[in-house]
Amino acid sequence: MLIARDIKNLILNDDFLRKIDECISSILEPITESIFNLEGDQFGILKIYITFKDILAKIRFALPHTSMLSEERKQQILTSVAERCKMSIRPIHLAAYMLDPSVQGVELT
Repeated sequence: MLIARDIKNLILNDDFLRKIDECISSILEPITESIFNLEGDQFGILKIYITFKDILAKIRFALPHTSMLSEERKQQILTSVAERCKMSIRPIHLAAYMLDPSVQGVELT
């Protein structure tokens, strides 16, 4: 398959590569790190709530500084992550977090 010259030029452009790297480090890495941590043995069910809350906070902080994405795309990403968080957190996760003596549900509203 032949790739058009303008696409090749875009892909090889240093600015484009910098922006892609920016998106990876600010959006994808926080999600990947959190998923990796949740898969480990040291995380229990009580950490699910705060982990998803942290993912959302990190993305909210990073998106305004991500220059490659339009405001519409940033909002779509934020909405998708928020919906996924809502879908993943069940009452059992909230109860486990609320009953954890080290936090006593401090982050819950």
